[in-house]
Amino acid sequence: MNRSIIGFLLFLAAAFTSHIARAAVSFSELFNAPQVSSQLAVSQASPNFNLAYVNVPGGQQWQATKPAGVGDGYIEFATRFQVAGDFSVSLVLDGSALGWGEAGFAFGQYHATSYGDLYVNGMGVESSEYALGGSGFSGFDTSTASSTLVVTRQSNSLRYYFNGFNFFLVPDLGQPGTGTDDLLTPATITLFLRQTKGQTDSHLAVFKQLKITAAQFIPEPTSVALAGLAALCAPWYVRGSRLRRVDRCDSLKA
Repeated sequence: MNRSIIGFLLFLAAAFTSHIARAAVSFSELFNAPQVSSQLAVSQASPNFNLAYVNVPGGQQWQATKPAGVGDGYIEFATRFQVAGDFSVSLVLDGSALGWGEAGFAFGQYHATSYGDLYVNGMGVESSEYALGGSGFSGFDTSTASSTLVVTRQSNSLRYYFNGFNFFLVPDLGQPGTGTDDLLTPATITLFLRQTKGQTDSHLAVFKQLKITAAQFIPEPTSVALAGLAALCAPWYVRGSRLRRVDRCDSLKA
């Protein structure tokens, strides 16, 4: 075969392989069917936090609830896979009856080592990230009746969005001295409704859509050890000028 033809075929093969390597994978859940996707695992830390498939205006939807007078805790949907490389996570929810609860999602090694989260509460929207090098917070007061929460990881930076507004940027992940290397590793996505410590009002969050796009999905193994660590490291909350999360596993990060 002519060498030029062989060279051209090799070029096409390399280009095709490169395209496949760069092709993103995606996952979507509308929470409007009687069963949620098998790619989401439901965990409940308190018997008083519930998930229900109920009638809402326009159809039926999954919602997370906690009745008034009940103590602290949380309820979660966690992906059965981890996102690797660049990713984008978008969560649409209705927080009009959220009260002093917190509803949103976390990414990373939630309840364990390094992770970030983005959520709405009774005052507005909050974001945070926890890493070996420390922690950071951002947020502002706003209505949360209709909330679209988005986090993107591109190259070595994180961006947080609320209803299309990019309000927080975390640059230079993994740079020497920042202690943020773990925020570049494969990450589990965890949706939650959680109780702010000491609050006794009722909470309700209606989950409407979850969309995840990433360079790669990695199946997440089941681990009794990880489950035990999650219980050990369950967070608690304090209220200062804003609601703030205090992580029991800070000692593991030292």
